[in-house]
Amino acid sequence: MERGSAGRSSSSGFGGQRILDFAAGRPAGWRVRPHVHLAYRSASFLQRLYLTCDLDLDEYVHGWLGKDFAYIRGYHRDEIPDLWEWLLKRGYARGTDESHLPGFLDRLGKRDAHLRAGIRIERTWSRAEAVSLDQRGALAGELRAAITELLGVLDEPLPPACAARRP
Repeated sequence: MERGSAGRSSSSGFGGQRILDFAAGRPAGWRVRPHVHLAYRSASFLQRLYLTCDLDLDEYVHGWLGKDFAYIRGYHRDEIPDLWEWLLKRGYARGTDESHLPGFLDRLGKRDAHLRAGIRIERTWSRAEAVSLDQRGALAGELRAAITELLGVLDEPLPPACAARRP
């Protein structure tokens, strides 16, 4: 999950603590992890440079809620080497990520690169679980419940299909 530059930036505003609390509860089937990347305006997910962040979620969120928040902005191409060193030093990227940087810079052209701090939240089911749920006619309900749960954690409005069935 990511917020663009128009997103809320306070610790209570973007839901950082709510996400940490949700992740700490270790809900079955959910995976919550750092998801930092470099992009440019209108870049599709295939055009972005996703970095390998080894920080634990708590350290990651608190880093961005603290002094690192100032680094979330656009960077001219000539600023990227300094940004890259900072990302490595802070643990937001690995040295192995550098092999993908030239391709990103080629796609970037003369545009600014934007550092984006995101959190990836996934809900998965095993194939056997999904087949069983589907055979019982319960898969759509499970998907709807997962979406409802996540949007509730994020304090976001529900889509009509979920809101109509909210308990």
